[in-house]
Amino acid sequence: MISGIYFVMGVMMIYASSKPLEHSLFIWFVIWSSIVHAAIMTYQAIVDTSEHGHFMGDIPALYFAAFVLMYLLKKEQSKQ
Repeated sequence: MISGIYFVMGVMMIYASSKPLEHSLFIWFVIWSSIVHAAIMTYQAIVDTSEHGHFMGDIPALYFAAFVLMYLLKKEQSKQ
């Protein structure tokens, strides 16, 4: 199920990338949903030792993607 959601979100991000300022609300949604998802996964990995592997993969990737998107969107917004 989550794969389907991320697939659709990815397709929509490709579309939004053509005009990021017009789609900034959606891009902010992606940024914040990634941060919240990573935060929840961080908590779960701390609580459940069998989930520690996420510290080396999913969690940093989600934070990295969110902050790269945030940087790029703010850079685009500052051009105006």
